[in-house]
Amino acid sequence: AIFPNTGWLHPHAFVDAVAGHLPSGFAAPLSIIRNWSYAVFYVMAEMWGSVVASLLFWGFANEVTTVDEAKKYYPLFGMGANVALIFSGQYVKWVSKMRANLPPGVDPWGVSLKYLMAAVVGCGALMTGIFS
Repeated sequence: AIFPNTGWLHPHAFVDAVAGHLPSGFAAPLSIIRNWSYAVFYVMAEMWGSVVASLLFWGFANEVTTVDEAKKYYPLFGMGANVALIFSGQYVKWVSKMRANLPPGVDPWGVSLKYLMAAVVGCGALMTGIFS
């Protein structure tokens, strides 16, 4: 197990020795090396959502399309994903700007969360309706 043995697994003495010979600008990369197990956990946790969402989508696409349909529709799926990224970025930007104009006493994070979740639920309902 990694966690109980972090004191033994993390190369603190090595990083301290290397840090003495490098400029102070290397402090951040050396901190990552010093605490490598936490850095690996963070990277894997961040990748998990993207990888799993992609895997689930393409698994679903393989289930609902035949090979002949796949040749025709998979490029559209890829293009749709890229266009969706553009629109989602613009929507998040709009929600972020909207937060600045809220009156005092209103929780800006709560309002933005409601708008973002409403968009996710709305798009999910739209996709379910289209698929049915």
